[in-house]
Amino acid sequence: MTSRHYGRWSTRRNNEGCRCGGGHRTFHTPRPQVIRAARALADMDQGTLAKRAGININTVSAMEKKGAEGLTSGLDKVRAVMTVLEAEGIEFLNHGSPGVRLKAKP
Repeated sequence: MTSRHYGRWSTRRNNEGCRCGGGHRTFHTPRPQVIRAARALADMDQGTLAKRAGININTVSAMEKKGAEGLTSGLDKVRAVMTVLEAEGIEFLNHGSPGVRLKAKP
């Protein structure tokens, strides 16, 4: 049985071992639309995001253009982008419906 989490396929049954609540321990890569939405919510352009993540602007652009096909960038680059966006107060959701929101301020 396969299941889809944020654009990556997992072959673990019933999501065993995740930290998302499903039980498996795989890294959930956001869909390209989620990265684009997170960047917009952070009010950041592609160039700024690329520079802060230490990657090329073409990589960010490619991440956002893939649509439903999913990401082909290496997980290290995706994680770098997510880390920058999370530092800007963006929270990546995984509650059965992928998305983003601003973190609640303490």
